Amino acid sequence: MKRRDFIKLSVVTALVCFNGVAFASTIIPKTVINITLDGGPDFRHLIVPAFSDVEGSYALEYWKSRASIFNVKITNEALQGAYSDNYDSITISGVECGILKSSAWLKDEIDANNVAIVNNVIASTNRDHHHSTLILESGSMLTGPHDVGVSGWVGRAVKRLNSNVVCMSNGVRLLCNGPHESDLKNHDNSVVIINSDSRKLGSGVEFPLLMCEDSKDITSSRR
Repeated sequence: MKRRDFIKLSVVTALVCFNGVAFASTIIPKTVINITLDGGPDFRHLIVPAFSDVEGSYALEYWKSRASIFNVKITNEALQGAYSDNYDSITISGVECGILKSSAWLKDEIDANNVAIVNNVIASTNRDHHHSTLILESGSMLTGPHDVGVSGWVGRAVKRLNSNVVCMSNGVRLLCNGPHESDLKNHDNSVVIINSDSRKLGSGVEFPLLMCEDSKDITSSRR
């Protein structure tokens, strides 16, 4: 399965599951699945400023600097054509933008107000991607740039609920790290079932409440 198809299917499935749980929360077991895209998609080309011919505007300068990408001359007519040929117009928070025509399914979800676009530095303390990821997965603004061994918010949650977390990636993500009893800078992964131990799921281990999924393994034959 291609990564894009997996993400598309996951979004649709999540929406369906959410609607189902809303009406039958007492009979449908709750499972949280976290998907992390390290590095993330390149939003520089997915969502762009709508073309504008206003001199000095950011949109015009943006399209002038990218004329070579679309193999067009730096003229308003050529740049407008490049925009119209490759992008559909959408409005995000009152601002007109362009979204790749090949992502029409995402445009439909945005138009239906089913999508929230969140910058990775929101709830972080700086623009360092690695540090921001540590803060995101630990769930703590106090996490430092080198605190790679602390517990994750998912690990703490399952420990509190006396359950387990299944980590489907090659290694245990910080997100899944369980809390250490006496050291806040350390972790205890007794609550974690890692991918190599997945056979345990068939030997009396209670089905996990939470799962961590690493997108690098989406196409693995083990899925």
